[in-house]
Amino acid sequence: MRRLILSLLFILLGTSFVSACGYYLFGEDYRIALFNPYIIGEEYSPFFYSSDQLNHWENGINSRDRNANVDAWAKELGGKVTGEDVMAILYGSNVDGWVAARDKTSDQGFAGNPAWEAIKKRPDLLEYALYAKGYETNNIQRNWWDDEEEEEPSPYKVNFKERAEAGYQKAAEGSFLKERYGYQLLLLARYERDKATATTYFDRHFQNKQGPLAGWASFHFASLDYNDQRYLVEMANAFRRVPEKAIAIYVNTYSRDTGAYNPYRLLDITLSDEERSNLFALAALQQKGYALEYLELAHEYDPSNPVIDLLLVREMNKLEDWLMTHELTHLSPALSSQVGGGWYWGNEWEEKKMNLRKKNYKLDRAHLTDFRNFLDGYEHKDENFTRLLKAQAALLDEDYYKAMLYSKNLDLEEGAIGMQAKVLRYLAMVQQQGISQQEKNEYLGRVLPELEAAVGDEGNLRAALSRIASENYAAAGDTVTAYFLYNRSLALPSGGEYASDYYDRIDYLDRPISDKVMVQIINLLEGERPGNKLLRTLLKDAKVDAHAVRDIAGTLALRKNNLKTALHHFSAIPKKWYDDNYEFSYNLGESPLSDDMVSPLPFTTKADVIRQLLVLEEMSAKGGDEGAIACLNLATAWYNMSGYGNAWMMLRYGKSGYEPDGPQKWPHSSGHKAVPHNQVDYDLSYKASRAQEYLDCAEATAKDPELLAQLSFMRARTNMAQAWREIQSLDLPDYSTKWDIIDSTRGAKYKELFSPMAKKYGETNYYNVLIRQCSSLEELGN
Repeated sequence: MRRLILSLLFILLGTSFVSACGYYLFGEDYRIALFNPYIIGEEYSPFFYSSDQLNHWENGINSRDRNANVDAWAKELGGKVTGEDVMAILYGSNVDGWVAARDKTSDQGFAGNPAWEAIKKRPDLLEYALYAKGYETNNIQRNWWDDEEEEEPSPYKVNFKERAEAGYQKAAEGSFLKERYGYQLLLLARYERDKATATTYFDRHFQNKQGPLAGWASFHFASLDYNDQRYLVEMANAFRRVPEKAIAIYVNTYSRDTGAYNPYRLLDITLSDEERSNLFALAALQQKGYALEYLELAHEYDPSNPVIDLLLVREMNKLEDWLMTHELTHLSPALSSQVGGGWYWGNEWEEKKMNLRKKNYKLDRAHLTDFRNFLDGYEHKDENFTRLLKAQAALLDEDYYKAMLYSKNLDLEEGAIGMQAKVLRYLAMVQQQGISQQEKNEYLGRVLPELEAAVGDEGNLRAALSRIASENYAAAGDTVTAYFLYNRSLALPSGGEYASDYYDRIDYLDRPISDKVMVQIINLLEGERPGNKLLRTLLKDAKVDAHAVRDIAGTLALRKNNLKTALHHFSAIPKKWYDDNYEFSYNLGESPLSDDMVSPLPFTTKADVIRQLLVLEEMSAKGGDEGAIACLNLATAWYNMSGYGNAWMMLRYGKSGYEPDGPQKWPHSSGHKAVPHNQVDYDLSYKASRAQEYLDCAEATAKDPELLAQLSFMRARTNMAQAWREIQSLDLPDYSTKWDIIDSTRGAKYKELFSPMAKKYGETNYYNVLIRQCSSLEELGN
């Protein structure tokens, strides 16, 4: 009988994994925030909460105080020197570059610059510039082991106090350099905690004065009174007055331990409505969650406060993150708005995470309503900015009619406001009801490429444009268009998952999707002309291999045991394609029809495997031992195509780093993306359910003892594989004895499952072959 089975297997044979490393996502990589904060300028950009940054800790290059500083230099230099000329050499340079330019060893971008040409003619200005640029450089460099390293001596990086005092004495009273050296001496006094000296220079040059140096001096002078109640008020004043110091102000006033300060406790020591506005504005900035209360008070005390613009765009971006990130990426927001603090990934936290999301969602929607109510009464000096804020808030609130109404004609504006209005109107058009899919197809086909080109690859905006459209088309039942749009948004993740790049391109299809849809996608990829402009646009750079879609179509059909459909797709894929694309065949070195305990057989092609399964299906209907043999071979094949066997890539495209205890609804999974998304597919891969069904089929008609021995062994082997998975997942608190317990539990289970087979069929030829491969079986039979 053994020879009969083996010969049957050889007659059936014709001719011929995805691994991934774990990863971690940061909020920077997936946060959804569609409103462009650069509409307000960039002086407060370190505090933007947009999709491409979150507190990046680099000063904005066009702050009021920085521009005023270069303008003051330009005025001192006279002639045709402009602030732009000064900016080009004063910022983004270092002392070595200045020295190289002076000594003509390298122009460092200085050559031909009018500001540099003027400075070279003023030795006193050049000396001060070298002083200031030298002071910017750290005196001590450290290596990787945090040991001090000797730096080559430089006359521009030493004796700062003595040189500043000498320069101060030489400078004429009331001159540009007198004030500059006075500022440097105040700065040195601050770091030496010498308040008396700092007071002298502050009173002499900066008290009740205007200009960038006066603002910076006020910031440093206030820093000497860190423990004074007025300190926070002065820091808030400085945040408004000198954005160049905004990062330092935030760092020095926000406590990691206690969080934001309470502005209400400081109102009694403020001296004006402007100071009160500044106090509430800085406190609002420090709020990780809702900041509308403080924002409203900052506006009430002083509507002209420029920090309010920052708070408005920041609150808008936070709301977008809270309300949209989860919907589009199935990940929590970058920072939680209210309930539960941090979010956690992994199966054990999934239910908690979803419950927190439900609680927060209600609060976030209520906050959006409050924000819209505030905007209804808000007026900015730029009417277009006010309209754009109202339109974006309406869009976020799914009030698409109002979004279109508020933004009417704004998309015709030049610059950032016009660009944001184009994005806004696109999103409203895609999502609002009452517009036919045909209209949307034509609109998206025309507008989407234009928007993508305009927004570029910065942040997540470009990907979000397609992800939102994909969700809309999926909800409308157009899976084909939704798929191509989704693939255009792969810069965004979908849940806490990982996979290889190639799998990302077919991940969307790795679900129970009808074969009709799969055929439509294959035909489009093979050159069929789409019926609408949008699909024609999407197909120009679809970056999907038609054979990869055929493979997933065949795999879906195989999971359903629809062998004829599976053969149709697999047989259209050349063997060379599999050879060239190892990701689809890496773990298919052995045929799933192999009884690897006795007779391993080489793999041919997926199509040939399906042909063999079709023959076996036909033979299984004959009944008796011949039908039972066919059922046994089918059981062996489905066992080997499950997660227990070597041919698991026949059914799926990857293994998770952990063993999931059930299916994971797409796309909410954690771990590898290819974890089954429905119970049937999960049972197929993780419980070898179809192998069990075919064993039932074989046992119903088998009579020959040799055949019954094989069936008994295969049943025990399948049950043991399932038991071993359960044993490995035991929750054992004592790690030191964990594996001892697991090993003993495994041994007991092995004996329980295999002993009946060994005792009942110990006299068969098959058993004698088995014990030569597995000596532990022989012990069970004694």
